[in-house]
Amino acid sequence: MTGILKNSLGLLTEAGISSLHPYLSEMLSHLHRLCPPDLCIIDGRIGLEGQGPIIGDPVPMSSIIFSNDALTADVAACKLMMIPPEEVPHLRKVAADLRRKFPEIELPAGIQAHPFAFNASSHSAILVKFANRRLHRSSEHFTNRWIDRLQRFKREPVKFVTEGIPKLARRLYAR
Repeated sequence: MTGILKNSLGLLTEAGISSLHPYLSEMLSHLHRLCPPDLCIIDGRIGLEGQGPIIGDPVPMSSIIFSNDALTADVAACKLMMIPPEEVPHLRKVAADLRRKFPEIELPAGIQAHPFAFNASSHSAILVKFANRRLHRSSEHFTNRWIDRLQRFKREPVKFVTEGIPKLARRLYAR
């Protein structure tokens, strides 16, 4: 679940964030305590369901969340998405470090959904945007795989070929 708290990763401009993922919960908690946001806005008019931030399907959620507290905004977003906030590791860590409990964070009663203008042409443009991102990402993975293979071949050509021939043979015979 990505909301306000994960935005604090933007404070680490030069970091290779993907390598830090095993420490995500602790890192987000430290970053939040160092620099908590004053205003939190989650534009949930259109959400992304699946393995975001690039891969997934756009879903009209018709919601905008405003808060002056990042944890409260993220918990409210979880509740709107019907995700138990206790099951989101970084929310648990931030709540524990702030000595807060999830039952203390509740959506105000009487919230009314406000219908947003959501026409088919804007939705299709968003679908095209995400399809374009997926295409670029898959082509990047493809290119990186071939660059890696080329580098391995340059380092140890004999080993590369002797290991590669059995793999290639298995693929050809599997068809």
